[in-house]
Amino acid sequence: MKQTWREISFADLPIREELRSHQAYGAPQTDVPVRLNVNENPYPPSQGLIENIAEAISAAATHANRYPDRDFTKSRASLAAYLTHDTGVVLDASQVWAGNGSNEVLQQLLQVFGGPGRTALAFTPSYPMYDEYCRTTFTQLHTLPRTEDFALDLA
Repeated sequence: MKQTWREISFADLPIREELRSHQAYGAPQTDVPVRLNVNENPYPPSQGLIENIAEAISAAATHANRYPDRDFTKSRASLAAYLTHDTGVVLDASQVWAGNGSNEVLQQLLQVFGGPGRTALAFTPSYPMYDEYCRTTFTQLHTLPRTEDFALDLA
């Protein structure tokens, strides 16, 4: 007799054996003014920014039936111009990597440069997701402690 999706439990899924005992990462969502554990900005956006976002969403909605530019051409060019102006280092769009947040970028880095037989290095305490990215890309994670003032001991 065929099971329905409601009758299938987690234990029935063909999950890789080495992942079965692991729990998904979840940063606590506590009601505090500053949430460093999830890298949130404690300050709300300005009214001007809220209005600009609303206008941009309205304009983008006219093309909601299409995928966005997967190369982020305009975003990368704008960011390169901003960084050039802000830092004095001349950049163009080809030198800017855009992703859907740092999680995606870190995952892509390990997909390209990590993998079986390769090692990533992190200094603890650190970002808990490094463990997750390394595990899912079959990259060994090697950690070293920071000094008492959280600096790196170069020796």
